[in-house]
Formats: sequence, structure tokens, C-alpha cells
Amino acid sequence: MVRDMAKLAKLIGLFCWLGLAFAAPLHAQPPHHPKVAFCAWGPMGFDLGISDANGKVKMLTENHFALFPYFSPDGQSLFFCQRAESKFGRVSQIYRFDLQDQQMVRISDGSAIDEYPICSPDGKHLAFISRPGDPKLKSYGYHIYIMDTAGKNRQAMKLGDDVPQLYPSWSPDGNKIVYCHLKLPWSGLKIYDLQKKTTVKLVPFYFYPMEAAWSPNGDEIAFTSWNPLTSTYCLWVVKPDGSDCRQLTEGPADRQPSWFPDGRRLIFTRKDGEQNGLEQRGIYVIDLKTRKITRAISIKDYRFLYPRVSLAH
Repeated sequence: MVRDMAKLAKLIGLFCWLGLAFAAPLHAQPPHHPKVAFCAWGPMGFDLGISDANGKVKMLTENHFALFPYFSPDGQSLFFCQRAESKFGRVSQIYRFDLQDQQMVRISDGSAIDEYPICSPDGKHLAFISRPGDPKLKSYGYHIYIMDTAGKNRQAMKLGDDVPQLYPSWSPDGNKIVYCHLKLPWSGLKIYDLQKKTTVKLVPFYFYPMEAAWSPNGDEIAFTSWNPLTSTYCLWVVKPDGSDCRQLTEGPADRQPSWFPDGRRLIFTRKDGEQNGLEQRGIYVIDLKTRKITRAISIKDYRFLYPRVSLAH
């Protein structure tokens, strides 16, 4: 196990930042490189890795079921989920990893299956998806919940429908959340206003949108769109009022966009091919102005998922 993790860390440290888009600085670019967290799916399972401000990469977990990393606003902690013991057996729970003292704290209380934690801009709350842990209720879909970052005051968002809800993302001012709602066979994006308690639709259902991410300056929302006719996944951006919806990539398998602090680039995952019948995925960066795409991480036998960039300067 340790040898496998050491091998991955060595390979990443050798290859991952060669040719990364950091080499082409933009206006107002901070003097250091933002930290990037990711999930690496290899022969042993899912584990989290991170690059520091100098581009050095290391692995953080050896649980082999660690997913959905997300930085705290100050970039000092990483929220994620991994399996843990509960009265329902081993189920997905939310954790916080302190990147300075390397301490890991469980936040979820074991009352349900919790995944996809997204920290609020003020660092006080988490939006996440949850469903019952009781196997008898396994048909019950995911719904969006909010709790504070200590795991207290857990409550479901009142979104006015009972369909599954996925992929929440906070607006920069913390007043709204964009999310994906599933009403099979369709899906859509909605924005919920936490103050007004109102919900509005963002893009038409035929985009089959998912994996939304609100930009740091609040003027755009990136998302993944699936085309059922061609079975392709592409990246799009749209204004929060639903206008200026435009396609960024051609696919065929581009997913999981996340913003850089400058708001001018996205990091995302793309299919690199197949190995032994398994899809290989690398991490890429796209400049929204030039549309230039640069490969950041791509290593044989590993699939990289859910890259996140620290928005702390």
C-alpha cells in the first residue's frame, strides 16, 4: 500500500507540472502558484493529492476511498469525504484535513451518507449532498444540506421539490447556491437565493447540466453539459441570469470544472484514453480568453478527478 502511494507521489512530482498553464502568467496573477487538490483513482482505490504553492505534490490519504476535495477560503484546510464506521456500516462521511498540522477531523455525525462538501465563502458553513444511510431507504435520492464547518446545525435546504439534488456551488457573496436537479430523464441547473428563499431556473433541461462552479468574481457559472445524442461531455459557461451561455470545449469527455483565483482560467478533467479497458483521465487547464488548453497531470494507470484550486491569494 505504502509503496503504491510512494510510486504515485514520485510519478506526480516528476511529471505533473511540466507544461502547466502557470508558465503563461496572466495580468493580476499572484506571485505564487495556487494550491491544487485532486482525487487520484489508481489500482488501490481513490486517494487525495495536493500541490503546494511551489508546485510540489504529495498524497494526503491512504484510505482508498477519499473523494470530492474542496479548500477552505483561506486555503489552510481541505474538506472531503471518505468512508467511516456508522450504525449503518461503513458509509461516506465528511472530514476536514488541516494542511498545516496534518490533522484530520471527522465532521459528519454518522446519521446519513454525506458527500460533496462545498465550503461557503466566509468559511463558516458547508453545503453538501446527503441521503439516508439505512439500506431500507437506499432508493431515496441525494438532497442538499447545510451545516456549519464543525458539523453542527445540520439542516436540509427547502428547495420546493423532492427530486434528487446534486453539485451545489456557492455564489462569492454566500447569498445563493447553484445546483443540479434531476427529474429523470432530464436534469437542469437552478439557483436558490438563501435570503429570499426563492429558486430560479438557469439553463434549459436539454443541456443535461451538472457539476456547476460559480466563478470567484460571481459573473459566470461553469458547468458540464452532456449530449445524449453523441454521448459527449463538454464544458460551458453561463451568466447567473441565464444569458450568454457559450460552449468552451468540444469534449468528448471534459468534466468537473473548477476556477482559478483570477477567474480567467478553469481546471478540469479530460479523458486521455483507455488502459486495460479502464478510462484514463488527466487534469487540464483552459484559458477562457484564448481557449488554449494545456495538460497539467496525466499518468498511466491513474484517473484524476475533481481538481480544485485554492482561491486564497
